[in-house]
Amino acid sequence: MRGPRIKDAMAWFDAEEDNIAAALRFSTTSPLAEIAVELVSSCAWYWILRDRQDDARNWFAAVTAISEQVDSDEARVIGLVAP
Repeated sequence: MRGPRIKDAMAWFDAEEDNIAAALRFSTTSPLAEIAVELVSSCAWYWILRDRQDDARNWFAAVTAISEQVDSDEARVIGLVAP
């Protein structure tokens, strides 16, 4: 998301938006904490670049509670960033 192929990456995220949202809904309600944490951390920069703060805020909030089950840097960042 920060290299010379950023336009390709953005196009991929745009095309896969519905699938990503479905995966986030499933992983947060199952709960599959590790997958949810990975998905949110992978999508964060995309949401920022697309000016989609509501998506970022809502998904970070949804994953915060279950991120405590995950021992990773990404999970700790989610705990610090989420509202």
